[in-house]
Amino acid sequence: MKNRPCEKEVYDTVYSKEKQQYIGSHQPKVDYLVKWASDAQGTVLDLGCGMGRYLKALEEIGKEVFGVELSEVCCKTYLQDLPHENTDILSYALRGKKYNKVYSCDVLEHFPPEELTEVLKAITNLGDKFLFLVATGSDIHQGYDLHLSNHTFEEWEVILSKDYHITKSIKGFHTWPYIHIFEAEKLK
Repeated sequence: MKNRPCEKEVYDTVYSKEKQQYIGSHQPKVDYLVKWASDAQGTVLDLGCGMGRYLKALEEIGKEVFGVELSEVCCKTYLQDLPHENTDILSYALRGKKYNKVYSCDVLEHFPPEELTEVLKAITNLGDKFLFLVATGSDIHQGYDLHLSNHTFEEWEVILSKDYHITKSIKGFHTWPYIHIFEAEKLK
């Protein structure tokens, strides 16, 4: 992903204002992720780790974790005690480091459609087992829609199936009809 100044600026603003107010509302997603990663051997990678809520939950059950986050404000404010790197997902994925399990929660929809295909392909370099939580609909912050790839559940299935074998999918997770889960493996 190219670092467009406007985008990076928007995410820095989001994280400087968000604080910890939404942590509790993410608990069902945290619980799902912890169950999915419970059998991981080696380091689990979080792509777009945000405030680190998922990294912290995995550390609590004894997992080695590493996060990648674009927002410098987020890294300095929330991730200082967690292993992470302040960089974009595409650049990190192209390095080719391998992880046991790789997940991305509420992140893929933030990529512009013209970049999403390249990013998804690059992510396959990082491991063999993946978990993607994606949202549909708009997410407006300061007049800027953060969901740039706004796809239906069925469209996400088609998009992900180009590079991944989907082993499990959930349309509308918990009480959120706009959150979808895809467990996947790298195509052989």
